[in-house]
Amino acid sequence: MVQSKIANERRGQVFAFVLGLTGILGAVYLVAIGRSLAGFGVFVGSLGSLIGVFIVAYRKQAQELPKKRGEAESVEAPVG
Repeated sequence: MVQSKIANERRGQVFAFVLGLTGILGAVYLVAIGRSLAGFGVFVGSLGSLIGVFIVAYRKQAQELPKKRGEAESVEAPVG
């Protein structure tokens, strides 16, 4: 179960990298052919979406961490 979750997360990171790189390279191409405003828009959109996903994931992890710590402490507490 844990190994499959790790594999899924790694696959998601690879896909995000490929999509982000594609967006940035597309923006560079648009600027190179003289479409500077469109290139800038694609660049900002690509970068903004990557940053947004990172922030959402970070906040979700920060919310789940105290719950997991509480569960771990209740499991580790000695009975007696």
